Amino acid sequence: MSTTTQTPSNHDLELLDSTLGHLVESGELTAQQAHVVHDAYATESTVVHAVPVAAPAERHPSSWASRLIEVGAYLGAALVAAGGAIVVGQRWEDLGQAGQLWLLAVLASAFAAAGAVTVFVGRHLRDEHEQSVARRLASTLLTLCAAAAAGLVIRAIVPNTNQDISEARAGWMLLTAAAVAGTILVVTRLVAPSALAELALFGTTLAAAFGAILVVGMPDSPTFATVLFFCLGAGYAVMALTTRLLTVPTLGLILGLATALAAAGGETTTNRLLLGLLAVVCFGAYLMTPRWPLVTAAMLAAVALTFSLVGGALGSAFAFLVSGLMLLGLAAVALLLQQRRSHAGTG
Repeated sequence: MSTTTQTPSNHDLELLDSTLGHLVESGELTAQQAHVVHDAYATESTVVHAVPVAAPAERHPSSWASRLIEVGAYLGAALVAAGGAIVVGQRWEDLGQAGQLWLLAVLASAFAAAGAVTVFVGRHLRDEHEQSVARRLASTLLTLCAAAAAGLVIRAIVPNTNQDISEARAGWMLLTAAAVAGTILVVTRLVAPSALAELALFGTTLAAAFGAILVVGMPDSPTFATVLFFCLGAGYAVMALTTRLLTVPTLGLILGLATALAAAGGETTTNRLLLGLLAVVCFGAYLMTPRWPLVTAAMLAAVALTFSLVGGALGSAFAFLVSGLMLLGLAAVALLLQQRRSHAGTG
C-alpha cells in the first residue's frame, strides 16, 4: 500500500501560534513550552497509509445557526430592556413604591427562571459550541437577575427617593444589595461562568467595601479608603495570577491592577508610596510572568509617580520629559527580556 506525507500548512502554523500565544498569556504554558510545541508541530510529518478515502464531510451548519441564535438573543434582550426602561421610566413615579417593588421582583424572577432553563438546556446539548453559547446566555440572564435583585433591595430600603438618607443607612443599603447580588453572581459563577459575571461580581465587591466604609463612618483622612481599595485591587490581581478561580484571568488581572492604580492616584505621601510599590511589584512580576497588563500597570504607575513628584515643582514639561525617559527605559528592558526568553525557548 502507498503512503502519503502531510506537512502543516502556513495557516495551520498561524493558528497554532495564535493558540499558543493565548495559552502563554493566560499562564497555562510558558514561552519555552510554547516554542517546543511549535517546533515539534512544524517539523513533524504525519504518515498516513493508503486506505479507502471517504468523501469529505460537510461542515455542520449548527455552529452558524447557534451564532445567529446567540446574536438574536442578545439583540432581543437589549431591545426589550431598552424598550421596557423607556416605558417604565415614563411611569416610574406613578407606580409608587409597591408597584416598583413588584416590577423589580417580577423582572428578577423572570431572569432567574430564563437563566435556569438555559443552563438546563445547555447541559443537554452535544455540540461544544452550542454549550458555550448556552452558557454565555445563561450567565447574561443570571447577571441581569442579580442587577434586578439589587435594585429591589435598594428600592425597599429607600422608600422615598427624593429624601436624603444618612451615610450609615446608605452603607447598609450598599452592603445588603451587594450581598444579595453577590450571592446570585457566585451561583452564576458556578453554573455558568463568564467574563460578564466576573465583572459584575468584582463590582459588587467594590460596592460592599464602599458600603462598609459608610457604615463605619467616613474618616477625615482618605488614607484608609485609599489603602483598602488598593489592597482589594492588588489582591484580585494576585488571585488572577496565582489561581485558576477566574474564568478570564487576563480580565481579572486588568480589573485588579486598574483598581489599585486608581486608588493609588493622588498627591499624598501614601499615594506616592503605593504608586512606587505598584510600579516595582508589577515590573518584578513581569520579569517572572510576561503578561502585558503587568508591564502596562508598571509604566502607568511610574508616570503617575513622576508627575506627582516633579510635576508641581518643576512644571509639567519636565515631568513629561522624565516620564518619557522612564517609559523608554522600561520598554527597552521589557523588550530585552522578551527577546531573551525567546532565544532561551528556541535554544
